[in-house]
Order: sequence, then C-alpha cells, then structure tokens
Amino acid sequence: MKSQSDNFGNRERFDFTVSTPFKLYSFWNLLFFSDISYTTYPISQVLGEKQLSKWATTFTLQQDISLPKDYKMNLSAHWFSSELLGLYSTKATGYVDFGIKKTFLNKKLVAQLTISDIFNTNHYEAYSQSDIIDYYYNNKPDSRRFGITLLYHLGGNLVKENRKRTEEQKRL
Repeated sequence: MKSQSDNFGNRERFDFTVSTPFKLYSFWNLLFFSDISYTTYPISQVLGEKQLSKWATTFTLQQDISLPKDYKMNLSAHWFSSELLGLYSTKATGYVDFGIKKTFLNKKLVAQLTISDIFNTNHYEAYSQSDIIDYYYNNKPDSRRFGITLLYHLGGNLVKENRKRTEEQKRL
C-alpha cells in the first residue's frame, strides 16, 4: 500500500458565522455561536473526477452564571454536524464542558474546577468518499479531562499609584 499527501487543486468554501451574546438575567450571560458552511471540491475516482459538496454547521452555547458567595459557573455545549474533510465525510459529534470557580481573599485568590467532555461523547468518525480508497476511521480521543487551578493575584495598586503620581507632578 502506498500513501501520499497532496492538496486539492480547487476547493471552494462558503461560511456564514453568527456570534451573539445575550444577558438572560443580571447573573446569567449566554454566548451563542453558529457557523454554517458549504464546501465543494473535486476528487479522483476510478472513472474520472467527482465533485464533492456538503453543507455543514457548528453550534456552541456558552453559559456564564454568577452564583452567590463569589461563585461562578460555566457550561458550554458544542455540536458539529457531518462535514467534508479532505476525502472524508465526518459524522456528527458533540460534547459538553463544565467549570466552576470561587474567589477568596478580596478576589485575590481564585480556585477553579473544570471538566471537559462531561459525558465522554467527543469522538471522530469518518469514511472515505472516493471509490479509489475504501477507508473508515473511528477515533475516541482522551477528551474527558478534570482540572484544578489556583491563581493568586499579586499587587494590584500600580495603576492607582501612577495616577496619583501624575496628579502630583501636574501640581508642581
């Protein structure tokens, strides 16, 4: 078997992207992102070239929620439709991420817990669109991750001190 990488001679893609923030309540912000695309390009076939074309879409909904006692929560849902990637047509996939953080010590210390792909649904599956090669793949990456972050902000009064110094210099 011989494998070779090559670029397509002519590929056309149209994208329409929308990103819209919403304030549902004073404590609840939403960000909606969507991309609709149309891709077309030729591929080689046994009896000549074939023109591949496909519509695809992506949806992301991110929610940021401020909770009592300096807690903040983030929930993001991602969905990707089937689309053309080279010789392959992918299958639809999606996943959900979650995060929660709390501030301490007058907002100088931030503790955060994140979980990527909560339901462990992110996977890549595709099949070849060419009759020259019959290829299928199903890949489940290590996408479920847990993270803990501690962040401490040092300083914080530099801007105020510079402003005071400038006002004093103007009086001189």
